[in-house]
Amino acid sequence: MTRILCLDDDLEVLNLLSRILTRIGYEILTTASSYEALDILRHQPIDLLTQDYMRPELDGLQFLKIMKADAALCRIPVLIVASRARDGWAEAVKRAGLDPDRDVDGYVTKPFSPSGILNAVEAALTRHGKTVPPPAVQLRS
Repeated sequence: MTRILCLDDDLEVLNLLSRILTRIGYEILTTASSYEALDILRHQPIDLLTQDYMRPELDGLQFLKIMKADAALCRIPVLIVASRARDGWAEAVKRAGLDPDRDVDGYVTKPFSPSGILNAVEAALTRHGKTVPPPAVQLRS
């Protein structure tokens, strides 16, 4: 089963992501702590990380830089789920010395629709050759 870690300091967003993605057939882990997320990423197999941009502790850009500098974490796809528009995020990623088209695998702006998040998750996973639920699972109501 495909395992997704969702990192956001808003518990309502984490609950919503968990409900949407679990219903489709993904295994979901959630945390509001950047440091706990790093621990999970280092000790459990994760197929995709969704993360918010603005968080206490480490913000999304700092977190992304840590991941991309770590040989064990740099290949995990990252989907940005944030209030900031994709273009603003891409500019911030560039200023940090990272490549927004290589180091970030997708952007979803809050508020998001279930289909919007599902399409972005599937695209990010497919881009990395990861397993997505079969169409029959996705069509469940």
